[in-house]
Order: sequence, then C-alpha cells, then structure tokens
Amino acid sequence: VNPNNPTGSYITAAELRRLNELCQTHELALIVDEVFLDYVNPDVAEGEKKTFSVMANGDALTFTLSGFSKILALPQAKLSWIHVGGPEPLKKGAKQRLEFIADTYLSVSGMIQHAAASLLGCQPQIQQQILARIETNERFLQNETNLSHCPREGGWYAIIELPDRVGDEECCLELLKHHSLIVHPGFFYDFAENNRIVISLITPEQEFRQGLAILQRYLDLI
Repeated sequence: VNPNNPTGSYITAAELRRLNELCQTHELALIVDEVFLDYVNPDVAEGEKKTFSVMANGDALTFTLSGFSKILALPQAKLSWIHVGGPEPLKKGAKQRLEFIADTYLSVSGMIQHAAASLLGCQPQIQQQILARIETNERFLQNETNLSHCPREGGWYAIIELPDRVGDEECCLELLKHHSLIVHPGFFYDFAENNRIVISLITPEQEFRQGLAILQRYLDLI
C-alpha cells in the first residue's frame, strides 16, 4: 500500500528499485494499492526521494490500484480500477487476462458507471474538505496534546505511541467499555510493538478533540 496504511509512509526510490529487482529475478508482479495517494502531508519534501506513485514504473509488471472508496470517500459506490504498467510484452498478456476476470467476477453496477464522470467531477471539492480536516486534526494532535505520535507522510491515520506500561488491546477495550471511544489496536496492522494504537484523522473536528481528551485523561490516570 503506497502510502502505507496506517503508517502513511511512501515507497522510496531505493525500495522501488529493490522491489523491481525481486520481481525480475523471480518473475513476480508488483501490486500496489494507491487509494490514499492523494492525501499527502504537505510537509513531506520532494527531495526526500519518495515515490508518490508507481504508475510510471516500467521495470516490472506493475498493477496499481485505486478507487472511489478513498479518493471520493465513497466506499458504498464499489468502483475501483487497475492500471497496468511495466514491460510491454508482460502488460499485453496481463491486460487480456484482467479483462476476462473483471467481466466475469468484478462487474460494476450500471448506475455507478453512469454516475462515475459526475462523481469524479466532485473530486477536488471532496478532497479539499478531507485534507482540511486531516490538517486541522493533526495540528491539534501536535500542538494541543501531550500524546506521542509517529510522523505521517500521507494517508489519514495517526499512530499514537502509548506508555510502555499500557498495552494496545487493554487500552482499546478500556476506552470502548468505559468511554464509548473506538480506536484500533496496533496488532490489527501487525505492529511488532504492543503499545501502538491507530486513530482516524478524518473524524469531525469536535469529536476528534473530545476523543483525544478522553484518551489523554485515561493515560494520565494509569
């Protein structure tokens, strides 16, 4: 996933080169989900050699995925797509097989196909609102709380680092049972550490601040 979910980290140029080498050596394809691609943190510098999209990758057969679920915040629309890149001979065969698979198993409803162009026309306004909310919530998290969190390059999640004495599952269950607050434990995402939780940055601003206040009070009392 590029940027990763939930860390928000983008693939670096060096990482992409290594992935291409592995694909070439073992005759593999690169499958990259870029649904969060548009939600880049403006503080991430171009000079850091981040690969903001792999669509132009020509060194290995590459399937780049995206869809309405994130770029328009419309998961119920059930519309996504696959861009095929890489060496031309590999692309040709892959496109033929994908066409059969898509027509047989992944057909899109006629209503959504008809509405797709109009919905895509709303993309700038929708993403502007989402990005504004992400930036507002992230700024509040950084400046108005004492919660330790990991840097975000993209996406719309924040990773909170809990004190060593608190486990992620314990924290999540306590917040849910006693405060009706939902956060995700890090083990949902295979974090090696057991003191990470994941929160959404697209929560309405007032609810986000109330949730952080509850989390802060809980951590202060244990």
